[in-house]
Amino acid sequence: MKKLFLTQNDSLYFASLKKYLPSTAPVSISAIGNINTLQNKTLAIFSSSKCPGKVILQTYDLMKNISLGGFII
Repeated sequence: MKKLFLTQNDSLYFASLKKYLPSTAPVSISAIGNINTLQNKTLAIFSSSKCPGKVILQTYDLMKNISLGGFII
């Protein structure tokens, strides 16, 4: 696979990094693979064995709604 090297001046550099990290966005990024997939909306789920039961139930309900297509992100 070809390695891609982007600087902040490249058109493929992620505008969201400059927007949300204006003073700390990386000067350059290296990537391997299709970076276009990173332009899609994403969802990150973090889990912990030590969290309140209320949070577990809220997360369960959220995942159920997402899996049934009832939630738009």
